[in-house]
Amino acid sequence: MFGFLRNQSRGGSRTTSPSRRGPRIYINVPSYGGVFMTRPAPDQDHGQVSTPADIDHRGRELHGEVEIDLPRGTGRRRCRAVRVTLRNVSRLYMGQERGWEEDVLFERALEVKGAIILEEGVTRFNFTIVVPWSLAPYDVHPTGQINTTIHAEIEGLGGKSARKSPSPGASLVSTPSGTPRRGRSPVRQRSAPLPENGAQSSGSGTPLEGAGTSTGSGDGISAPSTDEILSQMLVSWSDPVSTTPSKEESEVKWLTGTVKTSRSITLLYNPDPNNGVSTLDERRRGDVEGLGAFDVRYLSQVWTVCALMNIMLNFAKPDPKTTIYYARVSLVQRMEMKSPRDDPVTTKPRISLTTFPLWEKGIRPPPQRPTPGTPAIWRGTEASGKDEGGFTLVGSARLPTDETGRPSTLPLVQTPMVTSHSLILEVFYSVFGEDVSGNPLPTPGQGHLRMLKVDKPVTIPSCAFIPDVVDLPSYESHSFSSEACKICSTPAAEQLCRTCMSSVPHVRHDHAPKLVGNENGICPDCEYRFVTDDVKNKWADCACGLSLQELEARMRAINLEDVGDEPVTPTAHKEEERRGRRGLSGDSWPNTPGDWDDCTPSGQGTAEEGGGEEERRGRSPTVKG
Repeated sequence: MFGFLRNQSRGGSRTTSPSRRGPRIYINVPSYGGVFMTRPAPDQDHGQVSTPADIDHRGRELHGEVEIDLPRGTGRRRCRAVRVTLRNVSRLYMGQERGWEEDVLFERALEVKGAIILEEGVTRFNFTIVVPWSLAPYDVHPTGQINTTIHAEIEGLGGKSARKSPSPGASLVSTPSGTPRRGRSPVRQRSAPLPENGAQSSGSGTPLEGAGTSTGSGDGISAPSTDEILSQMLVSWSDPVSTTPSKEESEVKWLTGTVKTSRSITLLYNPDPNNGVSTLDERRRGDVEGLGAFDVRYLSQVWTVCALMNIMLNFAKPDPKTTIYYARVSLVQRMEMKSPRDDPVTTKPRISLTTFPLWEKGIRPPPQRPTPGTPAIWRGTEASGKDEGGFTLVGSARLPTDETGRPSTLPLVQTPMVTSHSLILEVFYSVFGEDVSGNPLPTPGQGHLRMLKVDKPVTIPSCAFIPDVVDLPSYESHSFSSEACKICSTPAAEQLCRTCMSSVPHVRHDHAPKLVGNENGICPDCEYRFVTDDVKNKWADCACGLSLQELEARMRAINLEDVGDEPVTPTAHKEEERRGRRGLSGDSWPNTPGDWDDCTPSGQGTAEEGGGEEERRGRSPTVKG
């Protein structure tokens, strides 16, 4: 289940005067820490999709390497252990009484122990960790966040292991890595002094093949259950130590202390069943008294966080006594949070709602009774207006970036923070001479204000799932420079290292220090070709990094007028009364349970006024999920 760490030293290091700086450690992983958690393909022999337990057991392999850099002139050094740990941590705010709670949801560690000798220069260790498919992805909200971090450390003489899990109330905050780029080596993060933690007792060990030892809550052999992930596991490999070391080995000095580093890992779940680019083509249709038959449609060619969405709202034939004042579309983000310390069955989740305004047309009327002078986008001939017949509103909107908008949580993903989304259409209108229930008013005039509310649940993928990242590029779409480096004069075809047995591409590191200006033998100009600009924490190659003009160019192929379906026809009042809903027709909606609750007409009553008050106070009004 794990690939043990493997030493890959670079020989032929030069001997120079001792360096003043100490050893450094880096973590190199593909795609800059982005792990695409794609579903396993169906069984080719039986044509069946794997069960959730099989998916968790197989998981996704995270390959990488630990790069240890000993300064030139320090000579060889001996260390006690090299260790890599993948840790998934949640930090949740559970109210004033409990405060912030931090818990380790998942932890897997690999280590090599023994008399390990590090060569002067660069030594690399490959590692492979299996990430369960249902592991909680990165998520952040005002009241909680989930981070996945990979840690690496070298334990020398007198050093202490940092495998102790954070205690409740501890602070561990990390930021996600940049969106993956293809075709370049990953960003390396340098080691930094971290607080020392006491060593953690690992409990009873279970022997594996060879001298390896697995400790923790499971042995890594049997598949986990469908509702639980093996939370902790340590795979240890001890190199045999000779009882009579040679004179050369005995003269190798020990590395003192512990050198550590860490970097963020971003788990990216794709809701598309084919692991491709998601699109959006959703619609809601209905028949409401006063507005008549209506049809709302949402379209997006590349549907992700920060995507561009086209909106079409069509009214076939509103009542001549109707006045339509205002229409808007909002995205409601709902987050349900449960602490891992609570009973998942009996504990009610803490719910927070965030509303993102996307598109609007007209001017929202005041909650009081409208007047003939209230601005309107459509006013019928029997409501002191000149409009008649059907009309269509067309617009476009861009979803919020991932700084505030989050991807939807997919089924089977085990996380204490579940995020869901809904597109909300609201239309404010009135019917001349009628109240919100359709009854005649004592005095003729503009009717009371009503509101049509249409709720459409949607699943929003991560902003990383755009064609530039998901689809394989063609050779014609990429141009590569064939010129030699201006600093080291190395041809373009020879700038990549071909001596190290590394799983991660990296630049050559055997140049003369005086030629390239650093003791590591790495040409800075060649290295830049294999390093992304995400070192400055800039988002790139994702929907958030695309301009509005680029998104609009992708959407030009979509014709909003090409509905492709028959127009909606008004239904008889007899059918409405039979269904027990005045002004609504079930025939014009998909035959799905709960569709009646997705379209709610309301008026100038308490619900609308209460929602407006909540908005003024900075809170989101209650939305049916």
